[in-house]
Amino acid sequence: MKEGIIVNPKEYRIYFFYEKEGKTYVKTYPIGIGREGYATPRGEYHVMFKIKDPVWKPPDHIRAEKPELPALVPPGPDNPLGGYWIQFANSYGMHGTLKPPGVGRRVSSGSMRLYTEDAADLFQIVKPGNIVKIVDMPVKLAVLNDKIYIELHYVNTTDNTAIDHEDEDEEGSEAKDDEKRYSDSEMMDMVMTKVREKNLEEYVSREKISAAIKERTGLPTLISDTQ
Repeated sequence: MKEGIIVNPKEYRIYFFYEKEGKTYVKTYPIGIGREGYATPRGEYHVMFKIKDPVWKPPDHIRAEKPELPALVPPGPDNPLGGYWIQFANSYGMHGTLKPPGVGRRVSSGSMRLYTEDAADLFQIVKPGNIVKIVDMPVKLAVLNDKIYIELHYVNTTDNTAIDHEDEDEEGSEAKDDEKRYSDSEMMDMVMTKVREKNLEEYVSREKISAAIKERTGLPTLISDTQ
C-alpha cells in the first residue's frame, strides 16, 4: 500500500501509509474501538469525507441510555468527537475524544477514537478516497536483518452481534476481554500457519515461540533458531 489506512483492531492501532519523495512512510496511532455488541466493522472502505468541528448527533441507543442528551451537540467542549471526524463508511468514522482513557479500550459504538492530538494530525494528512482496510491480525511476523520476529495480540475483538449501527459513540461498559483471550494452543496454531506461509519453519525455534506465547508481551519478539 502506497497511501491509505490499515487498522488492526487486535492491537488497537491505526497505520497510515503515505508517499514522500518516492519513498513510503508510515504513521501509527493508538485507538479505542467498538464495545461488545457494537463491533468496529471489518473490511475494505474508503475515506468519504472529513469535518473539522463536527456536530454530533447522538444515536438512538445512546439517547435511550441517556435521555438527557440533546438531539444535536454543537462543536465545543461537550462534543465527544473532540473536534475532528473522518468518515469511512455509513455511520462509522475516526475522531478525537473528550475521554482519553477510552483509547486502547473497547468503549465505542463502532467508530474509532484517537487522542485529540493524533486525530488532528491524521486529519491533516488523510484524503477523501484514501483506502481504509480493517483487518484482524492477532499474529504479526517480520524478518529484519535476517532475524525473525513475531508480535502477538491475544484478545479476540471480533464480535458478530447483529445491530443497527447509527452514528457516533459514548462511554459504555468495556467488553470482558479476559473471557475472549486466545488459548496458548490457538496462538501456536496461528503462529505456525504464518511461519509456514512465509516458508520459514526451518529457521524458527518452537521453544522461543512457546516462550513468547506464555509471556504475552504484545511486543516484537525474536523467534529465530540461532543454533
